[in-house]
Amino acid sequence: MSRQHEHALRTYYGWPAYWDSAFRAGGLAVPIIAPIPAANTAEPGLTDGDAPLAKRGDPRLRSVNDTKGYRIDAIDAVIGHVHDFLIDERGWRIRYVVVDTGKWWPGRKVLVAPDWIKNISSADRSVTVDLTRDAIKESPPYDESAPWSPAYSAELHDYYQKPRYSDWDGDVTAGAPRLDRDQ
Repeated sequence: MSRQHEHALRTYYGWPAYWDSAFRAGGLAVPIIAPIPAANTAEPGLTDGDAPLAKRGDPRLRSVNDTKGYRIDAIDAVIGHVHDFLIDERGWRIRYVVVDTGKWWPGRKVLVAPDWIKNISSADRSVTVDLTRDAIKESPPYDESAPWSPAYSAELHDYYQKPRYSDWDGDVTAGAPRLDRDQ
């Protein structure tokens, strides 16, 4: 459940936020008898532990864990589902979505960069990529058990004729992510 849905449900029923209850201090759960009045907030139904909705960030943001399992649609057909993500440890950005081609092409995983995604629908639990099924089928396979290879990243971007990431360190092989592995 997103933070916004949680807030809407609590506001509708007049329930306090769970972090403003006995649970915060590690106590026992108590029945909710009456709503806790909002104090010093511009939005009715909010407690001091809540920030106004406008200050909570983008309501379209979801946890990557919520997105795992979403169906992946190519331009012309379904190709699989979101299996995992490769994240740049220094910039905390998603660099690639790991796609499990499961039923369509069993035992194969491929990578898709976020820039190659046309649409994400949380209602349909789907991700649409700007690639064809045949292009994905012929793409360089991804082996999640192998160590990350800058050469693989370059090969992948070149195969799809997509620009390589320009914000990665220039002192390593083209396409290598800036990872802080020694810290």
